[in-house]
Amino acid sequence: MIGVLITTHGNLGSELIKAAELIRGALKGIVHVSVDQAKGVEDLKKEISTAIKKLDQGSGVLILTDLFGGTPSN
Repeated sequence: MIGVLITTHGNLGSELIKAAELIRGALKGIVHVSVDQAKGVEDLKKEISTAIKKLDQGSGVLILTDLFGGTPSN
């Protein structure tokens, strides 16, 4: 299964996951990482790296961001 990592400003990603789960039911293999000003760059790198390792079951990980060129996609 391909894992999905959603990285967004604030809690947008977690709310999108909740909305999808209302329609589809519980989702496996999907994680949200919140990007906000309180987190440093190194902390975010570590959190994203950990999430990717957790999600990668051998088929890869699809990374989705909320705004191309924004902090989450950089």
